Amino acid sequence: MSTDDEEYFPSVTRDGTVYFTRSKAGGQNSRIYRARLVEGAYAEPEMLPPAVNGDWSVYNACIAPDESFLVGCVT
Repeated sequence: MSTDDEEYFPSVTRDGTVYFTRSKAGGQNSRIYRARLVEGAYAEPEMLPPAVNGDWSVYNACIAPDESFLVGCVT
């Protein structure tokens, strides 16, 4: 999504929404974000809620094509 932060592990749904991991440059905590495809362009990424991004670091997200589940690694 082209920021100065570290962004990796993209996973794309059937409707084109991209889920990915973002960490602040040099930071410890990774968070899962999504950017929805709206009229051919990606909207501003939004961090997923605390149920996903709690007091832990989560990364390597992989979303089901229908968004029915998300799998990630937690540290």
